[in-house]
Amino acid sequence: MPIPVSVKLIEEDRFINWYTKINANVDAFNDLSDDVGDVETLTTVGQSVVAAINEHDVEIGDISTLTTTTKVNLVSATNELDARVGELVDLTTATKVTIVAAVNELDTRSGELVDLTTTDKTNLVAAINELQSELGVIADLDTDTIVSAVDSINELDARAGELASLTTTSKTNLVAAINEHDTEIGDISALTTTDKNSVVSAINELDTDLDNLTTLANGKMATWEAVPSSATATGSAGQLAYDASYIYICTATNTWRRIAHATW
Repeated sequence: MPIPVSVKLIEEDRFINWYTKINANVDAFNDLSDDVGDVETLTTVGQSVVAAINEHDVEIGDISTLTTTTKVNLVSATNELDARVGELVDLTTATKVTIVAAVNELDTRSGELVDLTTTDKTNLVAAINELQSELGVIADLDTDTIVSAVDSINELDARAGELASLTTTSKTNLVAAINEHDTEIGDISALTTTDKNSVVSAINELDTDLDNLTTLANGKMATWEAVPSSATATGSAGQLAYDASYIYICTATNTWRRIAHATW
C-alpha cells in the first residue's frame, strides 16, 4: 500500500528539523572548540580544560586574601599595583628596564650594610638616624653660618687658616701644633709665681715685681747676692742674684722669684 503524500510531507519536515538542529549543535560545538583551542598545546600539567583551569585556580590562590585594596579579580589588583609603581621611564636610576633592575642598581650603590661604620647596621634609615643624632641640631651651632654642618666646617676651616703656615715644628694638624706649644710651655702649676692661672699672668706678675725693684730706697741699684737655695731663702726686698740659667729677685723678706734667660 503506497504511503500517503501527507505522511511523506510530515516525515520530511521532521527530518529537516532534525538536520537543522544537528547542524546548529555542530556549529556551536565548533565555535566552542575554537574558543577552547588545541588542548594538546596546554602548558599546564593537566591536559584537559577542566584540569588546566583547576590547576590555575590553585596557583592563583584565594583572591580574598589579596593585600591590595581591590580584590575583585587579578586584573584589577594588577592595575592597582601598576598605578602605585608608576612609569618606569620616570625612574631617576640609570637602569629603567624593570623595578628589579632599578632596585638592584640602588642596592649596588648602597653597598653592604655590614660595612657601615655606624653602631646601627640594621638598615640605611637607622644608620642615617644615628648620624643625625650625632650631628645634633644645626640651629644650635655657634658658628655664624648655621645652614649645614659643611658650611660651618668651612667657616671654621677659614678661621683656622693654612696648616702649612704654622711656625711650629709639627704642621700635621692644629691639635699637634697646640700640643707642641703645651710641651714647650710646661706645667703652669709648677710656676713659682703667686699667680699660676696662665703664663701671661705669671709674666705680668714678674713685670710688676721688676718695676718695683728698679731702684732701692737709697736711690742705688741693687747689688748681686749669692744664689738663693730656695724660693724662701733668706733675703731682703731688692736683692738680686744670677746663675747660668736664671736671674733671681727678692721681692719681699725671704721671698724669691726667678726668670730664665738665654743667649741671643
